[in-house]
Amino acid sequence: MLKGTAQKSGDYPTQISLIFVPEESKVHFTLNGDFTKIFEFSFIHKQIQSFEGFTSNKSLKLTKKGVLLSELEDW
Repeated sequence: MLKGTAQKSGDYPTQISLIFVPEESKVHFTLNGDFTKIFEFSFIHKQIQSFEGFTSNKSLKLTKKGVLLSELEDW
């Protein structure tokens, strides 16, 4: 489903694709059209974690500072 929403051509290619799962209070997302790696954000735990396609498990607790996409691209 994430892959089907991406814009690959034109002046504004998709940088992030999101799917919200309301019953779990989570968002699954991919970066820069790389649909082999799926991240998960939990609104309850305020945490981003590797969800699928990563070589190791990683997580990052969000603060008021936020997070840059470039930080997640290095996972």
